[in-house]
Amino acid sequence: MSHQIVISQVAKQQLAALSPHKQRFVRFAIATRLTNQLDRTSALSRETRRLLPNASAEYELRHGDLRILYSVEDEVIRIAIIGRKRGSTLLVDGKEYRGNQEDPAEPT
Repeated sequence: MSHQIVISQVAKQQLAALSPHKQRFVRFAIATRLTNQLDRTSALSRETRRLLPNASAEYELRHGDLRILYSVEDEVIRIAIIGRKRGSTLLVDGKEYRGNQEDPAEPT
C-alpha cells in the first residue's frame, strides 16, 4: 500500500532554499523511504524515528545532515518541516528549532 505525500507550504519553501543537490537528496529520501511506509511502526528504522510529542510532526526521517519532520494520518504522509542537523542542533530556516516547546511552530 502506498500513501499520498503532502508537503506543507513551509516545507516547500525550506526545500526551495536548499541547493539543487540537497533538493535531489531530499526528494530521493522521500521517494525511497516514505512512499513504502505501511503504517506508523513497521517502517521505523535507523533513518526514521518517532519524535517526542509535539504539534509539528510525529516522525523524523534522517538522511545525511538533513531532517524531514512528518506525520502519518490515515493514508496521508504530511511533511511539515525540512531542516539540517548541525551537531545536536536542528536548524530550520537558519535558526535553532525546538519542536517540543510551548509553540513548536516557531523556530527559536
